[in-house]
Amino acid sequence: MEADDRTGRTGEGVVALPAEVWARVLNYCSFSDILASSVAETMILKEALPLITEITIDCAPEMNLTVANRFRDVTAININSLYSLEEEVDYKDTNVNYETQVRMVPFLSRFPQLERVTFGGKDESGVKIEHYWPLDGHFYESEESFPDEGCKERALALIDSLTIGFKSGGLPRNLQLFGLVCPESKNTTEGPTHCSVCRRAASSFPLECVSSFESRGSSIAQARTGRPYSFDCCLGRSEIEEILKERPGGEEILARKGRFIELLGRGRRYAIKPDDESKVLYVVKYEQQHLQELARVANTTGVDLLKLPCEEVSDTILKSFVDSRGIVPTPEQCHLSALSVESLINELKLPVVVAKLQNQPPSQQFEEHYAFVVKQIQLENSEFEDITVDCLVMLREVMTVPPSPDDQASTAILVKSLVTLLDRGSDYVEQAAGVLQVVLAGSQTNINTAVEQGLIKKCVQKIPSSNMVLKKSSLALLATVLTQNQPDHVKALADDESVQKLVQALDSSNSHEIISNAAMILNSIASADKADELASSIRVNKSAIMSKIRSVMLLDKCKAQSIP
Repeated sequence: MEADDRTGRTGEGVVALPAEVWARVLNYCSFSDILASSVAETMILKEALPLITEITIDCAPEMNLTVANRFRDVTAININSLYSLEEEVDYKDTNVNYETQVRMVPFLSRFPQLERVTFGGKDESGVKIEHYWPLDGHFYESEESFPDEGCKERALALIDSLTIGFKSGGLPRNLQLFGLVCPESKNTTEGPTHCSVCRRAASSFPLECVSSFESRGSSIAQARTGRPYSFDCCLGRSEIEEILKERPGGEEILARKGRFIELLGRGRRYAIKPDDESKVLYVVKYEQQHLQELARVANTTGVDLLKLPCEEVSDTILKSFVDSRGIVPTPEQCHLSALSVESLINELKLPVVVAKLQNQPPSQQFEEHYAFVVKQIQLENSEFEDITVDCLVMLREVMTVPPSPDDQASTAILVKSLVTLLDRGSDYVEQAAGVLQVVLAGSQTNINTAVEQGLIKKCVQKIPSSNMVLKKSSLALLATVLTQNQPDHVKALADDESVQKLVQALDSSNSHEIISNAAMILNSIASADKADELASSIRVNKSAIMSKIRSVMLLDKCKAQSIP
């Protein structure tokens, strides 16, 4: 049935959609559905297909050159058939589809209006993987020759074919490529590289595209966030820029002031959702590598950071919360890492007005979310590794009472995770110890779990530390454990080495907190039945110990700590 151009009605009076409306609808359909619709309706074939602006390829045979000529106005193509992830218990492999590889460049060359191509990936069942990153898997090599070469060789051959496409004029000069990686990108960490494939790409891809190249696995931050990322090559940042400088117009691209603002709006966004019933909490953090790149770009472009408008800086930072579809979460769901705010102000000297960031303080409604991230450290390669400290800080701020005993299994995992974190740096230890003190308070079950995980031994080892944070945190935890007066816990401390460390901490410190906790622990040891010899040793030194306590602390604060 043909529709009347003016009324949009067919001869029988049935309303028919104009070609423009069909084109908009078909933008969201799979390519196979678009083709099926065009076969069923002549108007779609002749009038709607030329108006479609975006298509998605799910399998290689869909990249048909004859069909491509029908799509006049396409500006964006999503290709989900290039990469696939094969996953087993002990390995992950990234496969590169041979047919997609060889069909791609000729197919793309048929779209004169093409502006962007995005590569996605599928799992073994053929389902598209959200937030896919090809470098999650290993690109295996093979000694076989074409067409039976390994996926690493296929990936490199694809990059070279795109290079040839740009050099020959077959691909538009303003084309942006997203989701493409060099298989060696994650394996090259420092120094110059000898990858000729990436060097040819940097010398031939469009200037705008090259200026936004990711480097040596840096694209993971964008991939995990669900944002598009440019080609991740194995060249270092300085190597990419040196190649750009040698190309006509390269110097101007590197000096473009907008590069810094664009980079500032790409902080890494983490989506935390403990279960299907929970609201999503979004945490944005600027990782150290990102901060270094911001500093480098500011230096390269000559941007005076102190002169940037505060409003523009704040608005740009907040763009990091926007997802790939442009959806902005509610303010209560957004939290900008306090550590990142500190780095942006103190390291980069950005004119950040904290109040204008509308940053939400830690909330008890997200206590479960913070704990969820902390518990993830029990998993290998946790995706939340870089915000563990941030979530510890927030959890410590909102957790004022121990977790409910109704969910003891979950609490046990939290306790184990917190004790594990005591083996890390002082920033982890201080926050983990603070949360542990709340979790352990009044709960013999939680204390037993912590002791079984080696809490006492870990704390004793840190008592002699010159780092006051480690010393204070360790003594505070030991004091919390001994409040239950469990003989087994006291006996675990009743050895010459532990007592010597405690006495030394007491004798060498002027800190009220350290002296109070050390004295309380020594008191518990001295009172233990099995610790007769150690108790006698402590009593012999009672006068010196009490003298030290009285010289630093008020007497009324020491009465509870007096040693028998």
